[in-house]
Amino acid sequence: MENSPLERLPQEIRDEIWEYALTQSKPIIITANTSTKALKKDWRSHAPKPVSLLHTCKKINNETRLLFYRLNVFTIQLDGTHSKNSSHRINEANITQLFFDAIGPQKTAAIGGFGVLVKHFHPIGAPRRRDTEIYEHVSGIVFPLRRLVRRLGSHCVVMCHFRWVAYARGGPREFEESGADWYVNLRDLYQTLDFPVEFGPYWKKFLRALKIGLVQEEMREVTDMVSGFRAD
Repeated sequence: MENSPLERLPQEIRDEIWEYALTQSKPIIITANTSTKALKKDWRSHAPKPVSLLHTCKKINNETRLLFYRLNVFTIQLDGTHSKNSSHRINEANITQLFFDAIGPQKTAAIGGFGVLVKHFHPIGAPRRRDTEIYEHVSGIVFPLRRLVRRLGSHCVVMCHFRWVAYARGGPREFEESGADWYVNLRDLYQTLDFPVEFGPYWKKFLRALKIGLVQEEMREVTDMVSGFRAD
């Protein structure tokens, strides 16, 4: 970038250019292949990442290598099939650790927003909120996740979305329907069981709250603010 018009721009203008180029409009999904029972040690994202900018030259890399993580929201999502069969060893906490290990501690600490989508499958007609398996699943995921999110910076908004999915086996195909949703601040484990919350299109509201800096640590405050937003 030496002797280029870009280098002659003030740093604050360059920062605005980098922000425009690197910010994604939707969360970047980190997932893994759950088609086999073996724990997959590869993770991949289905969202386009403009990271080639970071490799243009050494100076640009130094200015932007943490911006991509600071400006975007990353979410862990699996397809949910592992929760129907306890012999599958892969879970959202495994993928979170693999993702953090892959990008390293400095980039992990720079992440601006982090979320986890956890699906729990239950037979159609079974009580959702009184099913002890649900609470075992919740605690089994949240305990290791709480340890992992300590790697994130104190500025990072950390949320977990638990979704109950009803299913019925048999016939020509398997039937599924969405159940209740809980949105949990991962920095406070006990609010997982104390504050069940259901509200509209989550990620759009999450991103809007993140952008204007309103999301707070307390789940009740998050609920009040986010539920008050109107969907576009």
